[in-house]
Amino acid sequence: MNVAPVPGATYFQLMSVEPGVAEVFAEGLHSEGFDAIAAAGASPAVHRVLVGPLNKTNESDIRSRLEARGFHPFPRRYSETEAPASGSARASEGSAAKP
Repeated sequence: MNVAPVPGATYFQLMSVEPGVAEVFAEGLHSEGFDAIAAAGASPAVHRVLVGPLNKTNESDIRSRLEARGFHPFPRRYSETEAPASGSARASEGSAAKP
């Protein structure tokens, strides 16, 4: 499923890797219940693994669950001009294990 980050929304970025690897991680996070996408990055050779969109009520819980699984998430807000238009796998929020 192709999904781009929502313009104006904040996501946790977990990594920036080749597109196939990003898809595998996003799918693994999805299977564990996270709302994750593999979004186009700075070049066609790179995609970002993102979890979100975040809000004040879910941000600390999601951060804690990701950190417990060895990720080092950092928040990233997407403006309309930088939200990629393609290249995404989607998931739903919950608990996750690092694939």
